[in-house]
Formats: sequence, structure tokens, C-alpha cells
Amino acid sequence: MIRKLVMVVASSFLLENVKIGLYSNILLSVVFVVLHARKWPMKDSFDNYMQLLALVSVTLNLCYSVTRTSSIGDTDMIDSGKDAFGLGIMLVSLNSLLVILIVGRFAKEVTHKLAERCVLRRRVEEDRLLLM
Repeated sequence: MIRKLVMVVASSFLLENVKIGLYSNILLSVVFVVLHARKWPMKDSFDNYMQLLALVSVTLNLCYSVTRTSSIGDTDMIDSGKDAFGLGIMLVSLNSLLVILIVGRFAKEVTHKLAERCVLRRRVEEDRLLLM
């Protein structure tokens, strides 16, 4: 949450110049990636890897935004042909991977909870039958 707050505050102070705002957000993103990789703050390693992947994804998306908005004259730094298409595919793939991993983790947790509930219910029924 603090990461998001810092990035929003940095962006709002640098509204006049979009390029400086994007560059400062990239710098902040890289700092947060490095801090996360060094501190590994969460108890579950899967959550740490997911957060790290999300931070890298944000950083790459910001880098892509810079390349699309940084202009030299009227032309983009990245040719709007193959390079832009390849970067777009890479970012969509990375973001899709993140969503798939999150949905998979959620499905695993739900099935685990349902299985625990079924086992508990079966034990209660067995105990009730034994008491009769």
C-alpha cells in the first residue's frame, strides 16, 4: 500500500511533465523491486514470488509507457512495427501469467477449504453414528 501511495504522490507532483513522472515512477518501481527482493517480507514464499512478479510487471509496463510516450520529434523511440508488437505481446503474456497464477492460487485455497469441510462433516457424521 505504501508503494502505491508513494508512486501516486510522485506522479501528482510531476503532472506538468509526463516524461519526468514516468521516469520517477520507473525509478521508484526498481527501488521497490530491489527492496522486496532483499527483504522478502511475506511469510509464504509463493506470496513473495507473486509480489516480486507483480512489481517487475509494473516496472516493465512503465518502461513500455515511456517508450511509447518518449518522442524525438514526431516519431516514437520504438518503431511502431515489429518492436512495439513484440513488447506488447511480452507484456500481455506477463500480465496474463500473473492473473493465471493468482486465479490458480485462489482455486487451490478454495478446494483445500472445501476438502477440509467435507472431511470435518464426514467425521461428525461418523461420530454421530457411533454414538447411536
